[in-house]
Amino acid sequence: MKNRINAIVIFLLFLIPLFTVIYYFEPIKHWIEDVNEKYAVTETGQDSESQQFFNFSRETENFGEYERSDFGNNAKHYGIDYHLAEDTPVKAVTHGTVTRLFDNEFGGKVLQITESNGNYYQWYMHLNDYKVKEGDTVKPGQVIALSGNTGKQTTGPHLHFQRMQGGIGNDYAEDPNNYIEQLPEGERSLYDA
Repeated sequence: MKNRINAIVIFLLFLIPLFTVIYYFEPIKHWIEDVNEKYAVTETGQDSESQQFFNFSRETENFGEYERSDFGNNAKHYGIDYHLAEDTPVKAVTHGTVTRLFDNEFGGKVLQITESNGNYYQWYMHLNDYKVKEGDTVKPGQVIALSGNTGKQTTGPHLHFQRMQGGIGNDYAEDPNNYIEQLPEGERSLYDA
């Protein structure tokens, strides 16, 4: 008797979901078609809105005045921060030369690249590890470091990307947003996540 009850329960546990799927097959089919349509690349080669949603931005702080900060009033932020798990591969976004690797009290481990045009400089900050050394020539897409949570001025693991024109340091920093947006993979050109 006990075996019969077990068999009936298992049978029902199998049948109920099966009948549910069969009953709702047509609505499910339409839902799947809608999802496929939303994920498709448009005729112009652009991602659909839904695909862009799932490729969400990891930006947590933009250039300018801090939006989320305990660093005081009128504190400036000289780059863009991207939330990344520790040890996420960080990539070079342009051809250039690694001109400096250093530790900074607030920025942690910092990697500096001089772009091949010689007029722009980049800082990648809060890194855990470097995958290049000073003097190395880098190319777009090359893994140059691993993201981290180093330095005092951090609220969690992330990558700070800063671009400077005509000199090195915060006084030369410019908003890198337009530059990043024109990269082949946008902000994802900076990391493999």
